[in-house]
Amino acid sequence: MFTPLLSSSLTQRPALQFLCIVMFLTAYIDAQIQFHRPGRHVCQKQRVVQSPIREQETISHPIYQRVMRPCRSSVTGYCSTLKVVQQKIVRYVIRFQAEHQVMYTCCPGWSQHSQRENACLKPVCSNPCQNGGECGAPNKCICPKQWTDKFCQTDVNECISGQHKCQHNCVNTYGSYKCSCNDGFKLMSDGFSCTLCLMCSREYKQMQDDYKQLSGRVVVLEKEKTEVHNSVSELYQNLNQCMKQKHQERKKPAETEKEKIPVDWEPVEITDKSLKSVERMIRSMREQIGLLEERIEECVPQEVESST
Repeated sequence: MFTPLLSSSLTQRPALQFLCIVMFLTAYIDAQIQFHRPGRHVCQKQRVVQSPIREQETISHPIYQRVMRPCRSSVTGYCSTLKVVQQKIVRYVIRFQAEHQVMYTCCPGWSQHSQRENACLKPVCSNPCQNGGECGAPNKCICPKQWTDKFCQTDVNECISGQHKCQHNCVNTYGSYKCSCNDGFKLMSDGFSCTLCLMCSREYKQMQDDYKQLSGRVVVLEKEKTEVHNSVSELYQNLNQCMKQKHQERKKPAETEKEKIPVDWEPVEITDKSLKSVERMIRSMREQIGLLEERIEECVPQEVESST
């Protein structure tokens, strides 16, 4: 039985395909992790790589061949026999060999903007920058003016550092600040300046409260005055009636006169005194209200002039 010989071309084709695949993968990996030439913030490293090597080897393959040799026992004079023949086959194999290779990578704290660059110009921050900050150097953020610290996580107190524009008072807030004005002033539309405002002062507000209280007391006194006048009128009517009755009974005995003459004279004098006292109080209240009105009239024009 004969075995066909192996073809060297058939054995070489798979080996070449495998070699091409290995070389392509190696080149792709190298392109991802190293540069063609070093640039800024690029560090050099040594690494051991397994490089594929194509080698040729020869192997012996035994085959059996049927041969005819002279033989006396055969009628034809030839006998058939088997002969072992060593056939040599040449093939190519891929072997890996360790090699030291120079590799260029980004130094710690730096990265590439794109893989086409030969330099590492993009800084890397281990923690993300907060509150609108940007990574400007390895692990160091460039912060807006309202924030500070390594990663812009701390608020800047503009009132203490003097980085504010307030004309009077500065009030620090989280991430910013706001302005306020002293008593008797109000904040302008720019949010920083203060303008005179007499109506905003505590004294003016206290004067308005006093004016309201005095006005209320005057209303009460006017009401009481009306009631007193009504009482006095009623007393005068009673008095006139008594006097008329006294005139009619003058000719009667004294005892009868004493019994019938009304004795309501004293309340008239007392009521008159109380009426005068009430009138004095009302007059004093009116004078105080007049003074308050004059002060209010003096304040309002000044405020209008200052606002203009």
